[in-house]
Amino acid sequence: MTRVNFPIALFMLAVLWPLAATAQDHMSGHGGTGIEFQQHTMNKSTHRLHMAARQGMLTQKMAKELLLVALGFEEEGNSKELQATRGSFARTLLGLRHGDQSLLLMPTTEPDVLEHISEADELWPLLDAVLSKNPSKKSLSAEDISVMAELNVPLMTHMIDAAAAYETELERVNLYSMLTIAIKEAENLGMLTQKMAKEYLLIAYGHAAPSNQRSLAETISRFDSVLNGLINGNLELRLLAAPNSKIKLTLLTLQRHWLEVLPVLTSAAESGQIVDGEIGLVARNNMPMLELVEPLVNLYEAL
Repeated sequence: MTRVNFPIALFMLAVLWPLAATAQDHMSGHGGTGIEFQQHTMNKSTHRLHMAARQGMLTQKMAKELLLVALGFEEEGNSKELQATRGSFARTLLGLRHGDQSLLLMPTTEPDVLEHISEADELWPLLDAVLSKNPSKKSLSAEDISVMAELNVPLMTHMIDAAAAYETELERVNLYSMLTIAIKEAENLGMLTQKMAKEYLLIAYGHAAPSNQRSLAETISRFDSVLNGLINGNLELRLLAAPNSKIKLTLLTLQRHWLEVLPVLTSAAESGQIVDGEIGLVARNNMPMLELVEPLVNLYEAL
């Protein structure tokens, strides 16, 4: 059996990817009815996958915002943002099960997906009880932070597992591709930005610092691998190098923010110590990093 040379295989995929996209565009305008139908089905299915994956990110964003309020950092603004994030999560969770026309969500019928959505449905009210009381630094207790810390990761995991179940369904009907992997990993960057900030802020708050130091170190490593893989390619992650200049520029802009906060995050993961002023540095870079993810995903989806 002939062995495939992986660098050559990656090169060929990099060449064929944009050509395949061009061919698909051409055929969709010239009687490619079958391709149009498949693309329409893929768009609806991948949208649900992306929205489920986005839910995982929102669990971490809510946790981050609650911690910023608890630490007294821009309390009013972060409290308002928390309520907006909470509303988005609740609506999407309902929409994933029953459908939501304005969110472009079809109802879910896949049993494996519904199992994870049901698990999330059970956890969400417990977490929402902490998030929904218009929190402030004075009103939040150590117990509130403990409840959030205990529930946010299982809730995130169920949403990620729901996305993975959608992904399995796409693979089953042959609607999965290298492009889908790139989109998925690009979206993962958004979740990881919020997870890192949450773990950093839990260390700053003094909640289970050794455990959060270990988690933060792992999240830093994962984020760095995915970001570099999207820029330069990564065989292990099945990622091609950035396929065009717009995607590469967006990734490099994200990398600039990353390199600014990386020393601070690494120091916290290693020492458990937070220096005055560093919370502001992390917070100021965190949202610009997250805000680059959606246009990045849109650029991949446009290929």
